[in-house]
Amino acid sequence: MTTQDPPRPPTADSIVDAWIANPGRAATYDLADTVAETQAWPLLARSMIAVAIVGANGAHLWCDAHFADWAPADAIDPAIVATTRSSGAPRSTAASDINGQPLVLVYLPARDGEAYVEGRRVEAGQVVVVAISLAHDGDILLSAARAHGMTEREARVAAALVRHGTLPRAAGACGMSYASARDAIAACLRKAGAARQSELVSLLTQQAGYLPADRDGAARALRDIFGLSAREAELALLLSEGHTRSEAAAAAGLSESVAKDVFERVFIALGVSSAPQVSRVAAEAFAASLLPQAPANIVWSDAVHGEPLRLISRVDGGRIALSDFGPPSGNPVLIVHSSATTRHPARSLVRALQAAGYRPLAIDRPGFGLSDMREDDPDPFRTAAHDMKRLCDLLDLPRIDIVARGGAHAALAFAHLYPEACGRVIALNPDTVIDAQSKREGVLGAAKHAVWRRPHFIEKFARIISAQATPKRVTQLMRASMRSSPPDLAVFEDERELADYHRAVMLFATGRLSGFIAEQRAYADGIDAPALVDASNWTVLLGAHDPLHHVDDMLGYWRPRLPGARFETIAEAGRFVHLSHPHAVLAALK
Repeated sequence: MTTQDPPRPPTADSIVDAWIANPGRAATYDLADTVAETQAWPLLARSMIAVAIVGANGAHLWCDAHFADWAPADAIDPAIVATTRSSGAPRSTAASDINGQPLVLVYLPARDGEAYVEGRRVEAGQVVVVAISLAHDGDILLSAARAHGMTEREARVAAALVRHGTLPRAAGACGMSYASARDAIAACLRKAGAARQSELVSLLTQQAGYLPADRDGAARALRDIFGLSAREAELALLLSEGHTRSEAAAAAGLSESVAKDVFERVFIALGVSSAPQVSRVAAEAFAASLLPQAPANIVWSDAVHGEPLRLISRVDGGRIALSDFGPPSGNPVLIVHSSATTRHPARSLVRALQAAGYRPLAIDRPGFGLSDMREDDPDPFRTAAHDMKRLCDLLDLPRIDIVARGGAHAALAFAHLYPEACGRVIALNPDTVIDAQSKREGVLGAAKHAVWRRPHFIEKFARIISAQATPKRVTQLMRASMRSSPPDLAVFEDERELADYHRAVMLFATGRLSGFIAEQRAYADGIDAPALVDASNWTVLLGAHDPLHHVDDMLGYWRPRLPGARFETIAEAGRFVHLSHPHAVLAALK
């Protein structure tokens, strides 16, 4: 009698392949028991990665300009190259850059590393070495600092602190006195809500690299790459989170005398001399640890970088991510994202609004993108409405128009709670609750029905979909989901629109899913939203080909809740009315 290995659980890829081939299978998997865990990834800009190809004998065959600028000739270890070749498994290790600062390297066998080498073939037996730095791109660090409301002078000091590791060196790099740099960094700490310089560096590097929130993973990376013990890794993370050495020792249950020796070993192992350097190295090690499992076109995507990001604070704690596309003189209009995307709107819609005299704004709802989750209220749409009002207060906007290409329940909550601030509202194919009558066409329709039948699978489903955030997969899923909607298929023949939609879903790949999960649970449980007294300022535009909702279902759900609203069904539109018929959106705003 022979024993057989137990069947391996299906991966996220295999499940989605099955759904694309046969959408009805979305309701057949017992996701709680059979789905393998999925991985969260960082979203690094290409400028944060340097690449080299090494031959079988350890000789350098090629490197890009970044690698030549960052790494000295002896940075690559021939012994690790040999181990990577023989084992066929990736390895990560630490080296020093040309300035003697730590540099984390990832050694990838040919089959895994080829994706990181643009336009070059990697032969069998060769090794690709990838260096990661969250500090070499000054522009991205400046953008991260500005997002916290720092002035240009303050942002320059903060970015220099990340790059150089100590305030005296940062001051010298910025050409200013230490006293001036000290005053600037004090303002930076206050604006970022950071207790100490190490926490500020941690915030900026995590933000610059869009790193997942995974403290255990960060500790594991420090152990694996730098050989730290569990206790040493814990103290390093506590220091990077803004604790003093005394506070870190107490939190780890160590006496200060014992902790002093441990800290000395940590600094030697990491090759650093300051707490801010610990923060940077910890972030880079964590990013490197995720690299071998992640698709290259996700890891080094530039799509989410360069957005006009601002992080604003809630009165009761937490941050809201805001994009203000301007101009300041335009009439403000808030673009509300769908439950399946984040705040990044289609740029064609932004340009159309700007050309018509508007100032487009967008925020991530709680738990989406870069906005913190709110735990003070179980209603995700009410908490979103409070964030919308916070935006209005901070930007001194007494009244704001809304284009809701999803999230209509958040717009409805805003109209209930803050009627004086709610201008015109344009709701595009507003979502209804999920029930037995829901449309089941395509991948998303079938998956929606599966969630209705088993709402406890929502988190698993979210992680499966988040693992599909590569450009290729997003394109496949969009086209499979829109098969019954010719207008939507026509929209996404434009590669620019596909790229913008990909940009809007990318942040789910980092594991930021709490907002999506909360809203989908609300839809599955049923939302008994009360009616407005007067909704004459609302226009609801419905696409006759919407693959997710029947027009009659949307009318039946929303008409009783929006007395006096104007409802218009557009025969030649689908789900993405704002892309196929932007003129209808602009006409409704006027």
